[in-house]
Amino acid sequence: MSEYEVITVEYAGASFSITPFGGHLLTYIPPTQTESILWCSSTHKKDMSKSIRGGVPVCFPQFGLIHDKVSPQHGWARLQVWTVVSSTDRSVSMTLTSSENQKQGRPDWGMWPANDGCPYKARLTLKVSLSDAGELSYAVAVRNEGEVTMPYQLLLHNYFSAESQDPEFGVTGLGGYEVIDTQPRGREGLGMDYFTQGSSPIRVDGEVDRIFHGKGPVTAEIKRGSNLGVARVSVSASPPRDVSCVVWNPHEAKAGGMGDFDDQGWRGMICVEPGLIDGLQMIKGGEEQVLKQVITYSS
Repeated sequence: MSEYEVITVEYAGASFSITPFGGHLLTYIPPTQTESILWCSSTHKKDMSKSIRGGVPVCFPQFGLIHDKVSPQHGWARLQVWTVVSSTDRSVSMTLTSSENQKQGRPDWGMWPANDGCPYKARLTLKVSLSDAGELSYAVAVRNEGEVTMPYQLLLHNYFSAESQDPEFGVTGLGGYEVIDTQPRGREGLGMDYFTQGSSPIRVDGEVDRIFHGKGPVTAEIKRGSNLGVARVSVSASPPRDVSCVVWNPHEAKAGGMGDFDDQGWRGMICVEPGLIDGLQMIKGGEEQVLKQVITYSS
């Protein structure tokens, strides 16, 4: 099978690379830096046979799994080839429709069956751009092109490069959020834990899989390690909706069972994933919802 196409944009001393496969952002190198602050597994599949491990996958129409045994984890948008609408010296725009999911021969996928009987018609549009300061903007719009109200979830599954075992590492900015911890320490086999996040940084001392629900927009900071600087991700929705955030690291045991994860790769990454995932979102026919994140870096 052929490998996915890569489009690279360089502007204002920064650069990013993106592929139409999945509308997937692969790298972002801020000004003054020589390496991407996004993590991408060196062993991920490049033949488009499965989703890319790393970068920024687009999760739509759902995050995680729907228990219908046929929906793919995190939805079908990251498994489709998007259409490039424009490519300039500072930005790339792409689009994908739910009808493309049908044309590309995908199977019947749960609440979004890939056949003419599907009641939902969605158009996704994304635009990735660099500002004059070299900051990265990533906006995804969901438009309901059908007549019936459409259920969905939307999440940007950011993989950041970080030394997760460095004592200076930590994720902050989520204090006061309500947390669903799917991997609570000391409660193995006892189910999830629920609590309010305090002011302490989130660290990786085992598998981390926590969903943070708050109100309004979200801003999180990732101190990537002693010598790797700080990444900041600021996210808002238009029209306004509550933006949630997932923090994830599989740690050693789980990562070891993933065929597309670098050996010990979990040590070099952290996922900080903003999205509209507090239950199913609803959008009426003819309406549009935008989720926008801005990623910045400081040393």
